[in-house]
Amino acid sequence: MPQEPMIGRRESSRPDAPRGPATKFVWNAIVAGNQGPGRRSRHSFAYDTGRKAIVLFGGIDWAAGGALLGDTWEFHTRRWSRVRTPDRPPARHRGAMVYSPQAGYSILFGGQGHEGWRFPLLNDTWTYANQEWSRWGKVTFTRPPARCGHAFAFDETAGVAVLFGGIARHDKPLGDTWVFDGRSWRAIKGAGPAPRRYAALAYDPELQGCVLNGGSEDDHGRRSFGDTWLFRNETWQRMATSLDLPACDDHALAYHHAAKSLVMFGGLGRQNGFLVRVGDAWRMGDAWPMPPRHQCAPLVWSDDLNGLVLYGGEARHAGPQFDTTWLLACDFLGNTPTPVRFTCPRCSASLAADSDSLPRQAICPTCREIFQPTAAESNEEPVYDLREDGDPDSKKALPQTIPDGNPAASRDASGSTCAASSVAAPRARQPSGSPTDVVRAAVGVRKRCQEPLYSLFPACKRFLTPFPGS
Repeated sequence: MPQEPMIGRRESSRPDAPRGPATKFVWNAIVAGNQGPGRRSRHSFAYDTGRKAIVLFGGIDWAAGGALLGDTWEFHTRRWSRVRTPDRPPARHRGAMVYSPQAGYSILFGGQGHEGWRFPLLNDTWTYANQEWSRWGKVTFTRPPARCGHAFAFDETAGVAVLFGGIARHDKPLGDTWVFDGRSWRAIKGAGPAPRRYAALAYDPELQGCVLNGGSEDDHGRRSFGDTWLFRNETWQRMATSLDLPACDDHALAYHHAAKSLVMFGGLGRQNGFLVRVGDAWRMGDAWPMPPRHQCAPLVWSDDLNGLVLYGGEARHAGPQFDTTWLLACDFLGNTPTPVRFTCPRCSASLAADSDSLPRQAICPTCREIFQPTAAESNEEPVYDLREDGDPDSKKALPQTIPDGNPAASRDASGSTCAASSVAAPRARQPSGSPTDVVRAAVGVRKRCQEPLYSLFPACKRFLTPFPGS
């Protein structure tokens, strides 16, 4: 049996250092919750370079009993707007969408739909351009078999959309590869990665091909993958074993053009949620602050924002979902935000928070009072920690009252503990009522503010997220 080709140190002279001008990143919550498509995950996501707009379609809403979504949204100039069209794809989740710059439209394929008591797998192809959906081809045209949970990316060198794997009928994992050039689908023959679902696939301009990582053979994690493959010139090649990672699926993979690096974020089964490809290895991304742990949330590049955009996702399978829009940008200068000072209404302690994302809800580190800073008029997500004024280097964790259900850390009634750093937060003064009421008291003072308050632990720079009750 011939040995599979290897891409890596033995065949490459690429240095083990970033080629881009920036090695540090910063995550910013650029649109807060309740100002966009709403909580969802497993949606389709693509960036229209011609119109400079991100297109979002479908997904699933667990709070509505697992309802499948069929709405279309666009994001440009940092605003979400819903697009209503006379013709549109049926509602679905676990479909996939890419943008073809040559054709000038986004391509949506597959997913799982809902018809009465049935949840059929789909193999329809739709194109989206100028805020209009069009169904491609006739039923008799050659196309990939019906599936969901497949990997989909656009190969800019070859000018084709590349599809791999997914789930077929009877929960069978797929390992086939197809390409779509805008006129027809064509199956690619030859050996490749093992059959899998929920893998991540993205085009890397440096390698001039599509990189695939991870995935799982089934939904129960009995066999998951952490291997990395390259699809180039219609051939799969196994990349260097130094690029193998612990098994993971439902993670996001995208190329960051400003950093000139392939970026991986989130997923199920991996402790480190933010990785950057540097030569023939994945390295921990240097970013602060970090969003809560995500899965089932794709990343797309935005030219006008000069960064990668993340929307939605879920904390765990069928778990709490997000509706915040995040931007991963390069921190070229390493600048830190200017502190804004305000006073605790209970103990009059002088406090400070970062100006570019002033928290709408705060907990005083001195008396544990939960209050709304009077200067907080920003629409940004409250992602920066509160620190005692006069101590700019200290990053004290804010204690939160967190109900069960957050996998990021273990906790009890006396406080919160970060599982990654084992740093305990001090005990918070709790308002009266049930644990769910406590959380609502912390995050629901303003009716339009239903987003969770984040608590940052300094040793590992990791956030804990309290999820408000339904």
